[in-house]
Amino acid sequence: MNEPAAPVRRQRSRGRKLRVLLFPAVLNFWPILLLVSQKAFVPVGMLVVGWGTRPYRNDLLVVSAMVGMATLTLTMQRPNEHAFGHWIGYVLFVLAIPLVNEAIRKDAERVLHWLAVLSVLNAVLALWFFALAIDLSAFRGLNRVVGDDDLTHRVYFESTSLMAILSVAGFRRRWVRVIATMLVLGYALLLAKSIFVLALWALNHGVPAIARGNWMKRIASTLAIAATTTVSPVVVAALRPDVALSLGIKLLQIETIMSEGPPGPWGAGWGFVIDEIVTSPDQPYQVEMQLPMMFAQLGALGMAAHALGLWLLVRTASHTAGIATLRWAVYMAIGFNNPWLLVPSWYLTSILMFRSLENRT
Repeated sequence: MNEPAAPVRRQRSRGRKLRVLLFPAVLNFWPILLLVSQKAFVPVGMLVVGWGTRPYRNDLLVVSAMVGMATLTLTMQRPNEHAFGHWIGYVLFVLAIPLVNEAIRKDAERVLHWLAVLSVLNAVLALWFFALAIDLSAFRGLNRVVGDDDLTHRVYFESTSLMAILSVAGFRRRWVRVIATMLVLGYALLLAKSIFVLALWALNHGVPAIARGNWMKRIASTLAIAATTTVSPVVVAALRPDVALSLGIKLLQIETIMSEGPPGPWGAGWGFVIDEIVTSPDQPYQVEMQLPMMFAQLGALGMAAHALGLWLLVRTASHTAGIATLRWAVYMAIGFNNPWLLVPSWYLTSILMFRSLENRT
């Protein structure tokens, strides 16, 4: 009478596992993201996961403290028209982290494989739309750069960062792995032209080779990094003729933020805007220098709670404190590059960095 119980339990366990793994996959499905924000899937993901495992519930406790601190800032700050929208975006972002961590703990290799498949699909679609000159400017989630010649020079969607952790190990045939890598890197080089994503890709492969490889691999990796560093200014100038302008805008932003003076313990509050550096009329409180801007908005206490909470969350999905710190540092560095710091796919990118190094510890 009890014989079928074990297979049924195994089937249910596999079903729960697959549902948990769906959330990070959705974060990289570009066609859906043209219509709906990644954060819209957070409540659905929480319903699917339910109470989850004990580490998941521990993550929720950390998130609850972060949300509490964020809410305290909201209640104490001077009201502004963007405050609630900024706050709710932050809340949904931190609620997404336990869902991502749960999937990583369940089966990180399968998550990497699904993300690789979707990254190839995204690259093919982006290159195809660009070749056919299909205008997607009416859709959300795109960073489309148009030059003085009225031509589109770059198309960069919000989950492009996941190409930095591309892993083709899940593809069985070698020719499939080669084509997949060429397609994804081709999109990143020719269309997205994201120097930061390419740098993350190189870092993701270079650090493990230097840290854990044999002496031949360490020497080869060190020489490769030195050669890349030497030619990188030429490559960057070729890929991004506007790089000087981009760096100038970032420098202007951080100088303007710093000129506001010390934010104090509580900061200027959620939704705080500095008109001189606004780059998006839809979300004027977010700029490329997002981390310094958050410090001005949240103040010393709020920023400390955010940074500590993030490290604790990263640690629960990392094997060692050292790797957790590397991933946390990568995520914090994102805050000096673009306004998408509070997008779940950027956290997912950070938490999947250095997998080959982690697998050897």
